Amino acid sequence: MCCWIPTIQAAADAPPPPMERSNITPCVNALLDGERIDNHNGLDKNAEGTLEVALKEEDKIYFNLVLKSYVGNNEPPLFLRFIKVDRLDIQQVLKYANIGDEIYIEPFDRGGFKCLPSHFVIT
Repeated sequence: MCCWIPTIQAAADAPPPPMERSNITPCVNALLDGERIDNHNGLDKNAEGTLEVALKEEDKIYFNLVLKSYVGNNEPPLFLRFIKVDRLDIQQVLKYANIGDEIYIEPFDRGGFKCLPSHFVIT
């Protein structure tokens, strides 16, 4: 028989306080044909162009993209993932998307980044 024994962590070993989502902004810029996509606006289902991601306007990086698709009827969402991409034809993603679905973009190498992914809703 096994039992749980509570332990006391030293202050130095304590985990860092949780990040408050309101104080953190996306650390990557999603660029569609070189134009920055605003995280607060939706992304048109019929948009065309090449998606790239940059830390700054010039520093293009590899990124991960996740399409979260809602199929309805109380079914769990489906996830389509593109891993370690340097550029992507946005129609490769949008052809699987429905209005109301979500796209999340984050750096492939997240080492040291404390930020939220870029987030867009398909309109």
